[in-house]
Amino acid sequence: MGGFLVTDSTHHDIADRALAVASPLRIVVLGGGSAGWLVAGYLATLGRQSSVRQLTVTLVESDTIARIGVGEATVPSIRGTLSLLGLREEDFINEADATYKQAIEFVGWSTGTDEDAFFHPFDKRPVAIPDTSLHRWLNSDRAIRWDHYISPQSRLCSKNYSPKADAPWPDYASPLPYAYHMDADGFGHSLRQHFAQNGVNHIVATVKHVELEPVSGNITSLQTEDGQEIAGDLFIDCSGMRGQLIDKTLGVGYQSLSDKLLCDRAVALRVPLTADEAQRPYTRSVAMSSGWRWEIPLRSRLGTGYVYSSAHCSREAAEQDLRAQLGARADGVPARHLSFDVGYREAFWSRNVIAMGMAGGFIEPLESTAIYLVEAAASLLCTMLPQGPHHTVFAQHFNRSMSQLYEEVTDFVNFHYVMSNRQDTDFWRDASDPARATENVRGLMALWLEKPPTVFDFPYPFRLFSPQSYEHILFGMKTSYPCGMTVNARLCEPLPETEKAVKEGLAGFLPTNRALAGFRTKGEPEHA
Repeated sequence: MGGFLVTDSTHHDIADRALAVASPLRIVVLGGGSAGWLVAGYLATLGRQSSVRQLTVTLVESDTIARIGVGEATVPSIRGTLSLLGLREEDFINEADATYKQAIEFVGWSTGTDEDAFFHPFDKRPVAIPDTSLHRWLNSDRAIRWDHYISPQSRLCSKNYSPKADAPWPDYASPLPYAYHMDADGFGHSLRQHFAQNGVNHIVATVKHVELEPVSGNITSLQTEDGQEIAGDLFIDCSGMRGQLIDKTLGVGYQSLSDKLLCDRAVALRVPLTADEAQRPYTRSVAMSSGWRWEIPLRSRLGTGYVYSSAHCSREAAEQDLRAQLGARADGVPARHLSFDVGYREAFWSRNVIAMGMAGGFIEPLESTAIYLVEAAASLLCTMLPQGPHHTVFAQHFNRSMSQLYEEVTDFVNFHYVMSNRQDTDFWRDASDPARATENVRGLMALWLEKPPTVFDFPYPFRLFSPQSYEHILFGMKTSYPCGMTVNARLCEPLPETEKAVKEGLAGFLPTNRALAGFRTKGEPEHA
């Protein structure tokens, strides 16, 4: 007969599980900053809400180890995260020096000129099958930019409109999807202020030794320089690129993607804002000779930096090029130089250690995915913890899911480079070489030579980057890409749905980003 056979060992297993679930699960997060406090905040919130198992959350951070903290741009998922964690939007904006973000503008990626620009916006359009809007544009002369043709949000970004109206809106609500530009240190401080008094045991200390259980190899405790012993059942490594637990202690390997993404260095500056920069509700990514430059306008300053390939540009030349772009306002401003290896851990969850943030992996910040990858990892972990400490099956699922997510982000970033038309420098010739495309990107490029993109071109539905994201890059970079059709002389006429959304629904009542974010000076009009 079939069925579940109950044996003595089964009874013992059930009893062990019941005992484990009855006792609090001790979770230790190593590393503060935005990643560590974001993870601790998720876990503390889960601990308050869970009726299955109690959690204790301890965060250990050193006051002697520097954080990267050069500034962050985010994607719209951050609003749901902040709401879940119980942060008031106004408090977050003030403490993180934050501004609203609706898109990324790419400048010079296709031809290298300032006129070569397009947006990757956050809004999504309803897509019918067949996609008549796309087919209409592809069968025209394509004189109207794809993003301006299809996206009301792109049009509004061009005029520096905010995503939120003057009238009071609930926290994190808006007629348009949006994210934020934020100061990473300020964000971490905001989370620390909230959760150090709300569910997280905060310890400021430097870990000098990690104690291992000799048989299983699991970590049992962290020993600090001031003599504290911090015991735990599960350890989250948010120690940044040094990977103090996942790498230095457990020796988990790293899968490099440097053959697909060439940039491995960055130089960053914090400079004063100009009036135009203060109004921008979007991130800018400006192509440079050996990489690209980010521009992230905060409320009080501009965060900017040059992401470049050390094989094509020296540290000194990169800083000189960046300062030349910024002019006199960069004089005397200290530069921060960063190095990184693009890739991710061979296992994010090994034994009783889970690596998140830069300890788990790093994909260059072209599409602002760093915070999202922490959100995703913390959310995934929170779906597993209340049931018990059966780490093997959880670890397998966690590693498979996170590897798939990092591969998705890698594919999309890689797509930006291999779609570029630029051949004017050694870097762009190397980065855009079709042979450098990932396997998934090669397949998409071959497919889209013959037909337009659709949702069916992707293997799984739960993605950060939709087919519409790919469309913005594909048609922003190469408006003549065939998709099974040819450019003809028929005039490209404005799409009625886009015109209606801009003229009737939004532009009449949205303020400029500068006005809404508190930049407005005396005599400056409130609306664009």
